[in-house]
Amino acid sequence: MSARPREPSPGRHFVLQSDRVAARERDPSPSVTHHDGPPRDPGLTRTSKAASFAPLDREIATEVKELRREVGDLGQQVDTLEQAQDAQEEEIDSHRRELLILQERNLELQYQLEDLENRSRRSNIRIKGIPIRAVSGSL
Repeated sequence: MSARPREPSPGRHFVLQSDRVAARERDPSPSVTHHDGPPRDPGLTRTSKAASFAPLDREIATEVKELRREVGDLGQQVDTLEQAQDAQEEEIDSHRRELLILQERNLELQYQLEDLENRSRRSNIRIKGIPIRAVSGSL
């Protein structure tokens, strides 16, 4: 496997690291891995890189803080809605029990009304063709 230098992309410069390429050509063993990353600017130090990322870090921290606040607000809204739902379910159960009681009572009253109507009709029986006379001694 021969090491070919990469072509620089337009607008970028490419630094050839001849020592790495030469070392790779001398010892191409698969157990050793080499990393050819992007070209490094020797002027950038760790602190200058950290300083260049500081505004991005602050923006990310602000966004994360805002997201946490929104998630907290949504959690409170969900809790409130769940409590309201529980209260409504309890009220619905109460109404169902009351409805069953009222339906049973209505059925009882219908039976009672039917019985009273039947009793009131008993004295309204007229038998035609039999003369009405007072029989005092036969009973």
